[in-house]
Amino acid sequence: WLLLVCIGVGLAVLGWQTVRASTTVQQVTLAIPIGMAALALVVLALALGGLLKGTWILVALVALSIPAALAVKKTFSLLHAPGLELSRESALLVSLVASLALLNLTWAVAPEIQFDSLNYHLAVPKTYLQQGRIVDVQFMHAYLSRLVELDFTAALAVAGQTAVKLF
Repeated sequence: WLLLVCIGVGLAVLGWQTVRASTTVQQVTLAIPIGMAALALVVLALALGGLLKGTWILVALVALSIPAALAVKKTFSLLHAPGLELSRESALLVSLVASLALLNLTWAVAPEIQFDSLNYHLAVPKTYLQQGRIVDVQFMHAYLSRLVELDFTAALAVAGQTAVKLF
């Protein structure tokens, strides 16, 4: 859901701009980082307002879902055009990406064991959620936290560690 919201928000932002990508794949490729940045900025605004709690994050995600759904519907309605077929090379690439996605899913459901994930990718967002705002964490690696950790904060609030790893 989070990734779809990010894609949708990114597509909506791209729709407001005069820049147009030539294919749907290019639009989605541009939309993902734009949507992730937008989600992180919304979480930052909640954190600065002292509203960094799961319920407020869910309210913000639901609010973002409405324009995101409209933008996704508008963009992907072109995919159902008659006569749209994948070439052999495209089908091979799609199957390769699907295989990699399956491997990533397998890793995502396993408990986290990596040092940096345990010490700041998950620990800092957890601390932010517990405090309800951004706080100074007295740990050297906590200062490495950037905007992507705010995306992780949203994922952690919505569905826990597995959602962070999937995101």
